[in-house]
Amino acid sequence: MKDLPARMMLFIFFSLLFFTAGAGAQAAPEKMWRLEQTSEFYGSQTIMWNDRFFRLELESVHLVAVAKAPSWEVSVYNTQSRRYCCVSFEEFRRRYVMHTNIDVTRQFIPGKARPRKIGDQIASQYDLIVSHSGASRFNGPEVNEIWTCALPMPQQVKESLAALTHIPSTVGTPVTIYGDKLDHRRRVLETISIGQLSLNRKLLDVPAGMQKMNNELALLLDQDDDQGAVFSDISYLAGKSHEKR
Repeated sequence: MKDLPARMMLFIFFSLLFFTAGAGAQAAPEKMWRLEQTSEFYGSQTIMWNDRFFRLELESVHLVAVAKAPSWEVSVYNTQSRRYCCVSFEEFRRRYVMHTNIDVTRQFIPGKARPRKIGDQIASQYDLIVSHSGASRFNGPEVNEIWTCALPMPQQVKESLAALTHIPSTVGTPVTIYGDKLDHRRRVLETISIGQLSLNRKLLDVPAGMQKMNNELALLLDQDDDQGAVFSDISYLAGKSHEKR
């Protein structure tokens, strides 16, 4: 009987440990949508979101962007150099996208193909007609075939994807894009998977121990210099992405 207090103490200790771990496990997972794709421009990309969080990972160039409501301020970090910087949502949308050529106009026309399933989602077809006012390798307009899904997401996430792909959020989320006939219908964008999962809450924050940078260019180019002009165009990532393959 004299061992009873010690046993009770052990019982209470392990009970508290169990319930604390259980509470942490319940708080940590965050139910998210997940869209995994391969892009001719960005390489391997994974987009995860819900109504409170957003996470974009460009694996080929070691970049991750995370944001959360209500401000949707974006933190961009480099998983290789372990550096990060923070920008407003508007700055992210303006700086961290491939800029559209002002001599190019885009027209989206509903296609005639029947809707098809990609995973559990229904995709609809559009013809994207791109007209070049200046010199172009195309003899006339460039015609692309795109497939989009209507996925539930906050407006900020819709706008981010629209800026990244140059496809308006009103058309939907692009899941497949085929290049012009002159390019032998190459796949410019391909979806690997669409679905929902429970994500560890820690993956929605900047990892601990990273160095904060003030200059986005130094971060993205993986340079030591944290001075100089602010970065305004990541078109160079196309080359870096292909180099990694």
